[in-house]
Amino acid sequence: MNIGPIMAQTIRHFLPDLNDWIDEIKDPRYPPFITYSKRFLVWWGLMLFLLKLSSRRQSDFQLSDKFTKILENLNRLADAKQTTRPVNKTLDNFLGRIGDHPVAVLRKKAVNRLIRMKVLDDARVQGRFLVDVDGSGYLSFRQKHCPHCLTRKHGETTLYMHQVLEAKVVGPAKTVFSIGTEYIDNRDIAKSPAGSSEERIKQDCELKALRRLVPKIRVDFPQLRICLNGDGLFACGEGFQIAKDNNCDFIYVFEQGRLPALWQEFQMLLTLDSSRSVEILTAKNTRQEYRWVELQYTDSDNRRWSFTGIHYREVAGDDIISEWAWAGPPHYVFS
Repeated sequence: MNIGPIMAQTIRHFLPDLNDWIDEIKDPRYPPFITYSKRFLVWWGLMLFLLKLSSRRQSDFQLSDKFTKILENLNRLADAKQTTRPVNKTLDNFLGRIGDHPVAVLRKKAVNRLIRMKVLDDARVQGRFLVDVDGSGYLSFRQKHCPHCLTRKHGETTLYMHQVLEAKVVGPAKTVFSIGTEYIDNRDIAKSPAGSSEERIKQDCELKALRRLVPKIRVDFPQLRICLNGDGLFACGEGFQIAKDNNCDFIYVFEQGRLPALWQEFQMLLTLDSSRSVEILTAKNTRQEYRWVELQYTDSDNRRWSFTGIHYREVAGDDIISEWAWAGPPHYVFS
């Protein structure tokens, strides 16, 4: 089945101006040497993600015209008339010349369009958009790649890595849409004392990257009602402060090892107060139990915080299938 026409129709419904936005990208290439239009190359790059190719080089093999209708479909999507497809180095050269900013602008315009159309509204929680923030590794080396590499030791082996913190707004039907990206690297290396070993250099991390990332999201989406979702790394004074500084709510994973004293208090309060609870019987005949208590916390910088400790457990008979805890906004209301 050729899904190209269906995809083109869907994209033109939700993002009718996408090709016009691509046309606004400044093209630094020398015109007499241009074979492939901006639209076509941007769509070629997007297809790497839409088709979940493992690398850019795979486009030379898995998207061969001999086995696919890729050229026909790309021309339809880009409203182009190319007679051949580019090799991966052509795409690499084009993206390297335009840089990442124009692509980020396309992302911002696309997500703004979906928000204005209320396409994502069904996934809101108490009026807020859930924004997942999580780090991901995208490069790893056995030898030092550049001065900004992160390092991690495994026994006698040192790995040199590049990572990224990604923010994605959660949509309906298990969809997510990227709204922000921040690279995690050793940009603070210059602040380390002269002659410091790699072990003593204070590395960049997801928490530091979150401090840089959320203000950028606020610039792009100043009026968006946001609830940050993240793992236990962010459940600390700095994670709470970042949310407060940028007018965001938060739901972070709450783990015993992150705030051990507060975790013990949380467990004790759960046993003392059973009135704040909700039970849901699922279609699979399992029971979902939600319980919550209000917690007070003073961090290492003497900042006082109030938030809701939320405990979740799914039970089938006498067996616990899943159990989680989160730190949520104060006075969280279950509905």
